[in-house]
Amino acid sequence: MAEMLENNLGPDRPHRLDNVISEIAFYGGTCHSCEDCARGLPPTTTCPANFTALTSVYRLGCPALLADCTWLGQSFDCCELFRPLPTEFGRCFSVNSLNAGPTTPLMVNRHTGPGSLRFRAREDLQLFLHDPYSVPFAYTDRVLKETVLWGMHKEIIVKVVEMENGASLGEVPIARRNCRFPWEVMDSGTQLYASYSFSSCAVECFMASQVEFCNCSHHLMPKRLNAHSSENICNFDGLTCLTEHSVNISQHRKLCPCLSSCIEPEYSVVFSSESDQEEDDFVTVRMLDLPNSKFLRHVARTELDLFISLGSLVGLFFGASLLSIANVAFLGFHRFRTGATNNARPELAELN
Repeated sequence: MAEMLENNLGPDRPHRLDNVISEIAFYGGTCHSCEDCARGLPPTTTCPANFTALTSVYRLGCPALLADCTWLGQSFDCCELFRPLPTEFGRCFSVNSLNAGPTTPLMVNRHTGPGSLRFRAREDLQLFLHDPYSVPFAYTDRVLKETVLWGMHKEIIVKVVEMENGASLGEVPIARRNCRFPWEVMDSGTQLYASYSFSSCAVECFMASQVEFCNCSHHLMPKRLNAHSSENICNFDGLTCLTEHSVNISQHRKLCPCLSSCIEPEYSVVFSSESDQEEDDFVTVRMLDLPNSKFLRHVARTELDLFISLGSLVGLFFGASLLSIANVAFLGFHRFRTGATNNARPELAELN
């Protein structure tokens, strides 16, 4: 970072800009150095004005982060399968993510055996483990995120428990089943991702919290999918506002009404080791075994079951059934028609 600042701004730059640019490019919820620019330093002469362009300059791309990727022992182009994924931390690179655009999924089955992904980190990284529908976010379970330092040998072994739903679960209202399917997005006006997950809902709620307190969102946030107007990205005043309300925003996002996903599997790290004394500096993420257990979610009673049970109850106590009810209706209609015919005959006799 220091070398890039030296090359881009020169040695005669105001050195307090180093903190400003660093906090903007790697924004983490607060920007205390932004107050200097917000209180009088003209952006056109000293402070950077285009945060998005500044971020693209000082944050590294995929080729500078990952190298020598293999899946089940087969080499592949890292940046072909690790696709850009917008998150609340900015642009990440994710493999097997349905929110990162079209890509070739890495599959496992009985023929391939448990999956094993290896790569070499060219810089310090923050590694997140998530399912295809989820995204990294601030409150990711700490056991599912790892810090990988440059030159470090690291191995992570993961166990997966799948989720299976009954065929009739989709007929149950969301409020009753207490979960959402990926296609059941909450509000298309604030939608940031194509698929619903607990984490995507949390990021959308985080963005709404920023807008509520400061009428803008920070520059690293994902863009709305169905935005009808331009995004209101925070300037220096906005970032200062987010810093002042960071505690309130953090508390507010914890109250978001986000439901769990109906299909998200459960990941657990059963082993994690790291060493800087190994001969190689590969990072390995592999499965302990193929999923051999799953959670089953079934609907005990549907509305159709309730109707059948009610009909059986009526038949038990009153001797009624659908056929007998139809028979009573037919007899009633027949008697009404016969009575109407008999009442009409005297009138015909008088006319004669």
